[in-house]
Amino acid sequence: MKITKLDYQPGYKYTLESFTESRQVNWSFEPYTGGPLDETNAASPPPDPWSVECSNPQPFQAHIL
Repeated sequence: MKITKLDYQPGYKYTLESFTESRQVNWSFEPYTGGPLDETNAASPPPDPWSVECSNPQPFQAHIL
């Protein structure tokens, strides 16, 4: 086989990474072990998940709280 012609065809490779955050609410149960109860806010609804402040994790690393 004889090579008669070479054509230059540029190629590009790129990686797209995006950073997202998600929050979800789950019930948590803890047995009562004595001590005062917080009855002042017993009738108020819980805060919205996005209104609770938390520290930002490093981007592009799996992080579960």
